[in-house]
Amino acid sequence: MTTIIITIIIITTTTIIIITTTTTTTTTTTIIIIIIIIIIIIIIIIIIIIIINNNNF
Repeated sequence: MTTIIITIIIITTTTIIIITTTTTTTTTTTIIIIIIIIIIIIIIIIIIIIIINNNNF
């Protein structure tokens, strides 16, 4: 399960880097990208919490 989380993080970071480097980002697109990054981070944290809770019980 931890390897899956690590791969998800790697994939998201690489896609974000590709998006930011390839496209000429305006202020609106950068804000959208930041919001997407925050959402992804929150989802990853929730998944980690769920896994930790499952391991404890």
